[in-house]
Parts: sequence; C-alpha cells; structure tokens
Amino acid sequence: MVNKNKYKDKCAFIHKNCDDEQVGLINYLEFYYCKFSPAAKFVPLAVLALWLCTLFTVSIEYPFPRYGLWLWLLITFLGGY
Repeated sequence: MVNKNKYKDKCAFIHKNCDDEQVGLINYLEFYYCKFSPAAKFVPLAVLALWLCTLFTVSIEYPFPRYGLWLWLLITFLGGY
C-alpha cells in the first residue's frame, strides 16, 4: 500500500495510517520504513530475514531437540533447500 501510492515521506504515511497494524513487540512497518535511510533498505530486510530464520530454527529445535537434524535432512531431501 505504501509503495503503490508513491508517497514522498513513507514514514509519515506509516505513522498516520498504520498505527493499528502493530502486532507484538516490534512494529515491523516502522522498523522498515522509518529506522533506516532509503538507500539502505537491504539492511532491515536482512535483519528481518535473519529473525525469521531464527524463529523457524527455534520452533523446530525447541519441541524436538533430538530430531532437529533429522527434520532438516528430511526438508533437504524433499527439496526445501
């Protein structure tokens, strides 16, 4: 929605229109559009991708600590990586 409208100040647009979109502890829209300069948009994407991988790994390793490696091998065998 923000990119389609071609707003000059996307951070102001987020603060004006997306205040109710925060779910959880981190406001991801504000993190992406307000915390970094437009030239460094790869930084928040890399941070969020690393966070997503961490959450996925923890969600597999926590309930099944003995089977984490086997699940990874199964995913690799099925073509996930």
